[in-house]
Amino acid sequence: MSVIISEIKEAITFYKRIPDFRKVTRSFERGEESLPISVSVQTISACNASCVFCPYTYISKTVPQGKMPWETYKKIVDECTSFKKLTNFSPLLQNEPLLDKDIGRAIAYFKEKERNNRTSVQISTNGYFITKDIIRSLVNSGLDILVISLNALNEDTYEKLFPGFKFKKIMNNIEELLSLDLGKMKFIVRFLVTSENELEVKEAVKYWHKRGVMTEVITLLHNRAGAIDIGHLKPKRQVRVQPLRKMFYRTWFNIFTTCCVVPFRQMYILFNGDVLLCVILGNVNRNSIRDIWNGPIAQQIRKKILQRKYEDVPPCSGCTMLANYSSWR
Repeated sequence: MSVIISEIKEAITFYKRIPDFRKVTRSFERGEESLPISVSVQTISACNASCVFCPYTYISKTVPQGKMPWETYKKIVDECTSFKKLTNFSPLLQNEPLLDKDIGRAIAYFKEKERNNRTSVQISTNGYFITKDIIRSLVNSGLDILVISLNALNEDTYEKLFPGFKFKKIMNNIEELLSLDLGKMKFIVRFLVTSENELEVKEAVKYWHKRGVMTEVITLLHNRAGAIDIGHLKPKRQVRVQPLRKMFYRTWFNIFTTCCVVPFRQMYILFNGDVLLCVILGNVNRNSIRDIWNGPIAQQIRKKILQRKYEDVPPCSGCTMLANYSSWR
């Protein structure tokens, strides 16, 4: 029961943020300065997986790869921790964060600078590299939420979604994680619903609840601004996981939003300092986050998005993010 209560509390926190979107868009229309509410930072671009629902395999061959210099990361954190309305910070972006040997240090530095603990720090991992030492490092760093993207209950399903990975290994890793003292760090098992796993997600949630583990179910696939074809992965039937919560979520979202929320609240920073929002807005090594966020390119994109002129922003024209309510996370 405590797991259910924890998930309800998380949901309430989540819902309470949605009405603020009206305030954000009205502030923008008045020409007022704004700042990101959520920031994702790619401390390293590498990933060890070839997930069928992720464009990494393709993207990694078409764009530069590398590790973020520590001075660049510090500059980002030093500025972000001054943002009073920042609610989420993730040293994670289109990568596997546990491949960064300095991930614990990176999280600890953010927690040290952001001393009033108003910002939640979260990472999501495929969990394949989890060891006792890594978990202890994450716990000691002050990480608030650790998410493992499991996406399956059965071996065959898991190995279809994660080609080359072994189900027994990831389950052993999770068992080892659960055997340790996680302190205040929350652990969540995530399921992205696809045509491959839709019939087992409900049972998977029940299984992990019985184990005392929180779960998160994402029911809408996202094509990453058209970077990946998700047509064959779309669920063939509706998965009935917490139907009342989902209905309330959709209704609540529609009342307070009129367009894609991402350009108004979320900042993505690549390992080389480039700030990504549909297009490259600037680079944190040359300009401040504040100046980039309120710069002419970002403002023009927000204006078009607010007017729902998605076709005028090439990456947005074929993107499914508008339907992806998890963009509020």
